[in-house]
Amino acid sequence: PELPAALSDIVLRLLAKVPDSRYQTAVGLERDLERCLRQWRDTGRILPFPLGKHDVSDRFLIPHQLYGRAAECAALADTFVRVAESGTPELVLVSGSPGIGKSALLEIAVKEAAAAGHPLLVVRLDFDRRVLDVLDQVGLTLETARQIAAQLPDDANLLRELRLKASGARNEDLKGRGRETIPSELAIALGGIVASSGRTVVMVLDTCEVLRGRAPVLGLALSAMLLAAPARA
Repeated sequence: PELPAALSDIVLRLLAKVPDSRYQTAVGLERDLERCLRQWRDTGRILPFPLGKHDVSDRFLIPHQLYGRAAECAALADTFVRVAESGTPELVLVSGSPGIGKSALLEIAVKEAAAAGHPLLVVRLDFDRRVLDVLDQVGLTLETARQIAAQLPDDANLLRELRLKASGARNEDLKGRGRETIPSELAIALGGIVASSGRTVVMVLDTCEVLRGRAPVLGLALSAMLLAAPARA
């Protein structure tokens, strides 16, 4: 069955890269899960609701907010809005030492773009993860589909079926061609779903420094296919 949006939001909050965006207390998580359970028992459905209403820490915590980055945040948000309105892809490079706040900057810019009427689909590929290989086009496509499915729950079932097909031996398109070929059926369907959503995709290629000296970032071919695919009828 399709995962309700509220539960998906809870999982994404638990996995948020920026600490301030996660649950701060077990009580806050417990209350949100209890609310989901009550809705399911009473109506058989789980409707979205504001998370973290009871997530109040009993400790004094200094928030990990950005200071002195208003200009950079505005420039990034303006770029997102410009791409969403024009449909022309752009490349943005964000550099800095680890822990300086690059992820927080991106998160704030995404929220500002959404507030301006341009909700985004954010796909983050962290190349410092051992399971994510830039040469593994099947793995990159599966990971992209997984993240987009979490943000477009209405298409989650279709993407799940295509991900299973692409990861198994049943995919005729991949036989004898290894994992350096994008699984076309999944990628084309993914492009159509993204186009139909009317939302702009932000492909975040994180920790690209680990790719130094290796092959070009083949994941860009996937983003090109996403941007070029027609909307579904």
